[in-house]
Amino acid sequence: MNYLKKGMYALMFITAISCSKDDDGETVLESISGLDFTISVENDKGNEIGVTPTSDLSSNVQYSIDFADDAASDDADVLLSSGPKAKYTYPEASATYTIVVTASASGYADTTVSKEVVVEFVGSTILADFENPSALNLRDDLGDGATITIESQTGADGSTTNVGVITNVGLPYEAPSINLTSHIDVRNKSVITMDFYQSEAVAQVVLMKLEQKLTDNEASKPSIEVKVDTAAESGWQTLTFDYGTEATNSYTDWGDHNQEVVLDQYQKMVIFVGFGVELSGTFWVDNIAGGELGDPVPDTDGDGVMDSIDKCKDLSGTEANGCNPAVVGVDPTDDFEGNGNITWVGDNAGADVVDNPYPTGINTSAKVMKYNDTGAQYANIRFDLADGGLFDLSTKNVVKVKVYVPSPDVAHTESTTLWLKLQDGTSNEPWASQTQVSQVYEYDKWQVLTFDFSAASDVTNYNRLLFQFNGENNYEPVTAYIDDISYGAPVNPNDDNEGAGNITWLGDNAGADVVDNPYSTGINTSAKVMKYNDTGAQYANIQFTLSEGQTFDLADKAIFKVKVYVPTPATAHAESKILWLKLQDGTSSEPWNGQVVVENAYEYDTWTELTFDFSANAATTNFNRVVLQFNGENNYEPLEAYIDDFKYVAE
Repeated sequence: MNYLKKGMYALMFITAISCSKDDDGETVLESISGLDFTISVENDKGNEIGVTPTSDLSSNVQYSIDFADDAASDDADVLLSSGPKAKYTYPEASATYTIVVTASASGYADTTVSKEVVVEFVGSTILADFENPSALNLRDDLGDGATITIESQTGADGSTTNVGVITNVGLPYEAPSINLTSHIDVRNKSVITMDFYQSEAVAQVVLMKLEQKLTDNEASKPSIEVKVDTAAESGWQTLTFDYGTEATNSYTDWGDHNQEVVLDQYQKMVIFVGFGVELSGTFWVDNIAGGELGDPVPDTDGDGVMDSIDKCKDLSGTEANGCNPAVVGVDPTDDFEGNGNITWVGDNAGADVVDNPYPTGINTSAKVMKYNDTGAQYANIRFDLADGGLFDLSTKNVVKVKVYVPSPDVAHTESTTLWLKLQDGTSNEPWASQTQVSQVYEYDKWQVLTFDFSAASDVTNYNRLLFQFNGENNYEPVTAYIDDISYGAPVNPNDDNEGAGNITWLGDNAGADVVDNPYSTGINTSAKVMKYNDTGAQYANIQFTLSEGQTFDLADKAIFKVKVYVPTPATAHAESKILWLKLQDGTSSEPWNGQVVVENAYEYDTWTELTFDFSANAATTNFNRVVLQFNGENNYEPLEAYIDDFKYVAE
């Protein structure tokens, strides 16, 4: 943009006096001839002005340049020069100023020339002020690391503003990203600033990376980054990222980190707080500004999802992230008895099927897999889905595995943790976009660990599952045993009778109807409840069955809870006031054979929450049906009851 309008310089006057005598015969000094100056704009904002004075004198001339800024104090707007350019920064506002240049030289009269300059201030491009969240397409790019959210803050004057909130969990390289609908162009305006708030007065390394060049449109191509150190101060401060002078190439291009930087347009901005440091905590960012907005970010597959956030930008689909879920892999499973469909690969760790050395507790099977890490830095075992398959985390996002870790001969300093990581095994950097979940294990016992990847339910390019005991950068040897790998949907039946449940109830000689709560008191004032209406049938009950293929993992979660209200019957009952909860194998032709029952007593005319604990049946894995039955079987007494807030929980 041309910040100086043509024709806006007004030459005010040039004084030229020859050396002569006046009427009184006194000598008058000659003026300095040829006095002039040029004006130039020195910064992107248009408010830094350069003045280069010239005259016919080639030496021994001094120029005083008055930039005529009334807001300046102590003549800060008056600069001296012997001829080189002098620069002055005006306030950040458009205005007209009259610049006056005075030339002085021994033997000459001071000579003055002035010109008007119109300063057209151009504020920095606002990239993210968090006032319009939908335009930012915020992403938590590096798996279970930093998250970014938006919160509203109220100022002292009562006004509100939005700010970005970055929360680190303590990984060395964790970062969220901002994905605008237009490229961030730093070719002509290469400085980006960001307001940053920290609650502790500690210097941090903050890195801002720009990824996916317009000319490449690939995340794996060279990106650029600038690192800055924050001041060791608490509160707000402004950080400046100058890509024109400070940028280096990111390591993501697998090339020389110090190769020449060629500025371009970029789709994605990634912000690391505490780059390379295991820093946990919450930090606030706002008013990210600079560069320019360039070309629109493309939508290669035309599915309405721009490439920077499209997990499969070359394949149109109907998923929220633009992916076509057509290629879904066969559910991976392995019991190490020859019934699995997984091909394991050990990466600095053995992955061998062996006799179960600890056939106790919940796992008495004959064969298990031995995980043997002798102390490698990044030891793990893993598998990829066959035939180009992908994990469909939108419907199935839970992985379960039985684990036994014997106490090591030498006590470990690392925590007893198993990490499961989902990755894109086709990538050159499968760890860069991974999602990881960890669970703590105990020594010397078989236990079921459950890994919930529902937070990544919109990711559709994962085809690899990696197991890693005790984390990375860990040189302690680990021997462990795993068994019975399963992958499926979460088993979480619940019903509040307000429409948020996921249970389909069936009445077996008992009604199971949602009605208005007739006893909105005590611990249950919700609007809707379920009415259980047994008119006197011998085996009356209500029940539900899990989705096909699902079973209750009682080693992981063994508790059922339900709120109950039973009004005093018109005719006193002979049977005990008891609610039975039964677990059955609904695939059996005789599901009552092998069932387990837990009972609880209730009181009339009060809402009570009853808890049914099946932890004694932790080793049983074929139950998929729940039966609720008031007052037992072979009971012909009619009964009216109300139930609410049924849930299945870990404890």
